[in-house]
Amino acid sequence: AVDLGRDYTFLHPEVLDAKCRIEAGRLVLPNRIHPGRFSVLILPGHKTMSWSNLKKIEAFYQQGGCVIATGHLPSKSAEFGHDPEVQRAIDAMFGETVGTASTSFATRRNARGGCAIRLGALNADVLRGALDAARPDFDVTFPPGAALRYIHKTANGRHLFFFANLNPRLTESVVTLRGRHELQAWDPHTGSIGPAECLHATRKGRDFTEVVLKLPHLKSVFLISANNLSASRDKTAPARPALSAPKNP
Repeated sequence: AVDLGRDYTFLHPEVLDAKCRIEAGRLVLPNRIHPGRFSVLILPGHKTMSWSNLKKIEAFYQQGGCVIATGHLPSKSAEFGHDPEVQRAIDAMFGETVGTASTSFATRRNARGGCAIRLGALNADVLRGALDAARPDFDVTFPPGAALRYIHKTANGRHLFFFANLNPRLTESVVTLRGRHELQAWDPHTGSIGPAECLHATRKGRDFTEVVLKLPHLKSVFLISANNLSASRDKTAPARPALSAPKNP
């Protein structure tokens, strides 16, 4: 995730079972302050998985979500007597994934917009391509090799972005934010606050905001939206992948 420049949330199997629900093709983790809404779920390779987890993941796929498998697909259930259900669900999602010579992953899509992607190799470039195929408009993106550490939250009707540079070879990066934002730059090192230079663009009917961040090594900055969420053209919650860990028996 660091090399990709993509934020993510780790979902414990028990959290996925007990707290997550599916709404309009999104996996929702309710939270009073900052609820999580995920359109992509990454499934690490494993031979055994909780059937209750996989049942919810399959429902997420069937209702329009995207599931990316990074390695071995599970064939056995952590609960007694559910191996056939695990195998059926995996086959329903990945049984007919189709790859091409130009990609390092295979994809299957359903009528509701859901997609199942199986990686042929596990490295940053392949995973980046799979994420872009799953959803080409993540909330924050960087050029390859110029990723910063970041956090994106919403609070009091505003978008809050935090960026930090932990790469000693990087001094500048172009950050693309989904939505049209007017931003202030808050410097935590000096306390200064000023307008951030933003370039707005529209691609395929969606608004984006580009910001050039000049951040030396070990420096950071907050970008705070001057416009509130009700006035912004992008009213969606931050979109980032969820990483699910299979449950061992």
